[in-house]
Amino acid sequence: MGALSVPLLSLSLKRCGSAPIQLNIEEDDYDRFAAAVSPTVALQRKEYGTLWIDLEWDNVALVSQLTSESVSHLRVLSIIVNSVNRDPATSTHLLFSRALALRELSLSPDTPTILDSFRFPNLTTLSLICAAPINQTKVLEFLRISPGLKRVALAFQHLTTDEKPSPPVLLQSLRQLRICAATSGDSHLQLVTKLTCPVAEDVSISVHPAYAGFGSFTALVPFPSSWGFFPHSSQVHAMELHVKKSRAETIYSVRLLYGEASRFEISFNFVPYRGGGMFPIGFDPRELSVLQAAVRSLRVLSPNGVARLSIIGVDPSVTSPPVVSGVFSSIRELLADAENLGSLVLSNGYLTAACLALTPQPTSPTIICPSLNSIELLLSPGWDSENSVAELAGMCEARAAVGHGIRNVTVTSPQVPETRIQQQTGWSGDISAI
Repeated sequence: MGALSVPLLSLSLKRCGSAPIQLNIEEDDYDRFAAAVSPTVALQRKEYGTLWIDLEWDNVALVSQLTSESVSHLRVLSIIVNSVNRDPATSTHLLFSRALALRELSLSPDTPTILDSFRFPNLTTLSLICAAPINQTKVLEFLRISPGLKRVALAFQHLTTDEKPSPPVLLQSLRQLRICAATSGDSHLQLVTKLTCPVAEDVSISVHPAYAGFGSFTALVPFPSSWGFFPHSSQVHAMELHVKKSRAETIYSVRLLYGEASRFEISFNFVPYRGGGMFPIGFDPRELSVLQAAVRSLRVLSPNGVARLSIIGVDPSVTSPPVVSGVFSSIRELLADAENLGSLVLSNGYLTAACLALTPQPTSPTIICPSLNSIELLLSPGWDSENSVAELAGMCEARAAVGHGIRNVTVTSPQVPETRIQQQTGWSGDISAI
């Protein structure tokens, strides 16, 4: 409402005719707004098309009452509310309950305490930003009320769970889903595995553990073991497992491509806490569990139809023989499922595990990835480039000897000249180094 006086506001409303109006009400505007809806001012007889509200909770409830007869055309409602001083007796009714045409709703930041006050069955767009802990069951129940949602964005500073079972939620029109959450235990899994979105095209889920204090790590299995909300597994044609390590955390991402432009991504932030605090460390054994869980999540999605697989990123899980063995086992199982894989992209951290899996074994007639014809190796600065190239060359030569040669090999490295790669590999395919 800005600095408009009540007379100027009344004049402006008279001139706008019968079209539904857009109104932005902030804390300093509330008194003018309340005066403007008096029987002598035109605002009382206006229909609202859009309401942006940034008020204390009690005033939000009063705005709902003051506009109750004028929201039949309301399509967009955005509420920023601080309910620290909320009086529970102020409002017990559903707010804006007559806004049956509402399509877009945005609530922040004190969403958990006010979510039960809203019921909008015809929403198509929903945005929830929660600064306080919120239970995944409450979120699912709210989503169930609006089965026609097409776009959903959820941001939780602490997503929690309870023992109360919650039935699945079918969002049959959902196209875009965004979830960013700090999670307690497997609360994010209980949320996403209860969602079924048969036509979703753009899904991004980012989670990281919520800590009650230093020294506790609760989210040991961050990736779903079932993907009920993602029914497109038979249409996935490209998969990527990406690991990104910084001095403070490791981010594991599973990315999928299906259809022409449809995509899915879930990422998990592993943050090591030791010795009463957080500080840069090397490999943490718990990270192997995270990596293995990520690989299992890919296997659940039937990679036998996948044409392109990328396993890339700076891998912290290659520093000791037991870890290498665990990585090898997971990567081998994933590659064994990818019967129609044609193109494989690897970073050097996973090269040993992949080469062990892809090299034909004298004791077994089975050839893993029989259709594989292209490999790209991404070398990191400071890595032993010559040994990596030799390792890759040995695997390719062993496959060629049994009739499963790889035609195209690309080694990307700022350190190894192309001629050296060609000398070591002896491959006749298209080889380049950058």
